[in-house]
Amino acid sequence: MSIADDHARAQAALAAAALEVDPGRSNIILCVGTKGSGKSEAARQILDAWPHDRVVIDITGDARPDDPETLVAVAPFPASMPPRVDERGRPIPGRVTVWARIDPRSATLELDHEQALAMGLYPQRRPALVMVDEYGMMATANKIGPNVSLALMSSRHYHLTLLLCCPRPRHIPTLTIEQADKILIFDTPNTDDREVLAKNMGYPVKLFEEHYHETMRRERHSFLLFDKRQRVLVSCPPLPLTAHHGPRS
Repeated sequence: MSIADDHARAQAALAAAALEVDPGRSNIILCVGTKGSGKSEAARQILDAWPHDRVVIDITGDARPDDPETLVAVAPFPASMPPRVDERGRPIPGRVTVWARIDPRSATLELDHEQALAMGLYPQRRPALVMVDEYGMMATANKIGPNVSLALMSSRHYHLTLLLCCPRPRHIPTLTIEQADKILIFDTPNTDDREVLAKNMGYPVKLFEEHYHETMRRERHSFLLFDKRQRVLVSCPPLPLTAHHGPRS
């Protein structure tokens, strides 16, 4: 385990590498931080670069994808990823993007989340990315649905990549942190949240705290990247902002 503290060019390269996701394998990417800290921007850039099918599970209404052919869906959701079709309804090749709009007031909120996630799980042999804008509304430390559990434990068997965003890490299942291949840590002011992150990453809490505060002092929207495969924690500069002009509900 180490933390990089090189010159600006090297730091920029690290930030770019933070957003590199191999579409040929399953990945679990967790982005944490307060509102406005930069986590949503990071997630959007990862989402935009994903070449295969995509599902955006959105309970806030502001995570719309940038694909002009995005399918807007509401509950009840289909049991699998809907096919891309032409004007006559005939299947055609190409990436499918589904914007799954979920009503936070729904009496079937848990079921709605489970159904929306199933679109990324099936068809099982077709690669897909599922982005969850408010992951803490889908799974909590005390409750995790069967599809969420399946996705976290067996994503590679379903060719699934998960892109999960939340502000409070201690409110989500610790399994998420343990299984994450990459964790992007933006401004996370609560010490309990940071302790949960460090312990479940397998990183010394005291050392994590030092790296976190050093990074947050640099400039706004700086973040830490934990790469589980490389067992490295690196400090990254802010990401370049991008404009988004996706469909509206």
